[in-house]
Amino acid sequence: MEYCSRKEDEKIMAQPISFPEQNMIYNKPVDMTDEECSPLPTLTDGSTIVSCWQLSPEELEHIQKTGVIWLGVLGYEHPPVFVTAISPIIKEEDK
Repeated sequence: MEYCSRKEDEKIMAQPISFPEQNMIYNKPVDMTDEECSPLPTLTDGSTIVSCWQLSPEELEHIQKTGVIWLGVLGYEHPPVFVTAISPIIKEEDK
């Protein structure tokens, strides 16, 4: 099976955004430029890492047309991941 990594001219979908519950920021790897990677605000509890991503109106329109998104993981192993449109964060007052 062949696959390709992200093309140089390919636009990355969505931008990571800050959110009230975040408690850690992952910085880009030292061998990547600011154009290749940006800081990632996250909430982590030691076993799960959650980040929040903002889509543009054009991206939302494209997803509405196709009904799909693609997930890419850079590296040589693929960790378990999930994608959701609803916040997975359970607040104390929601328990």
